[in-house]
Amino acid sequence: MSIDVEIFIDILRKILNEFHILNEYFSSRYKSSTSDYDVVFSNWTRDMYKRYKSFPLSMHWATSSSLIAKNQILFDIRHIDNFFCEVKYKFDEKFIASFPNNIKKYLDSFFEINNMFSSAFIAYDKAEFPKNTDFEKYFQTWKKGINLTIPGTVIDIRWANKLEPVVLNPVYFEIMMQDDCIFEARYLFTEESSLEEGKE
Repeated sequence: MSIDVEIFIDILRKILNEFHILNEYFSSRYKSSTSDYDVVFSNWTRDMYKRYKSFPLSMHWATSSSLIAKNQILFDIRHIDNFFCEVKYKFDEKFIASFPNNIKKYLDSFFEINNMFSSAFIAYDKAEFPKNTDFEKYFQTWKKGINLTIPGTVIDIRWANKLEPVVLNPVYFEIMMQDDCIFEARYLFTEESSLEEGKE
């Protein structure tokens, strides 16, 4: 099943809101261990799978510390090969308090930047410029004209494989926001245009 970016963002908001609620429970238990959290997270993901079967959820710890107060989570949300999001979560009061507003800001920015890239992608003449290097030059020129409103935001592309021409090679558009979030969307150089438009 293919979905467009607006639906993905909407589901992301719902999942991340529940993820935040789960973590608030642990925020008052600074002596909790990562193994304690792993058990609860596993049960939570099983429950979430019943509602979001197409959105596998996973996480890993950033360090080897066994105390959640001295560690941080890297939480991954995926939709098939179309979309990917990784969010950092820290168990300290300042981070927890700012998380909802920061996530809203990041998701809004992701949606806006991705829409701009989508327009540029659709406008690209793959018949006249069929090589990967052609699109890379096109992307770099487009990138220079983009106003990134959130400090520390980095945008880039990566290829699914080394095949040429571009019609044989999906491209992943990546948005990295400070150290907090990574977003990724896959685009196809075919007549179907891109998966973000809900087509395959």
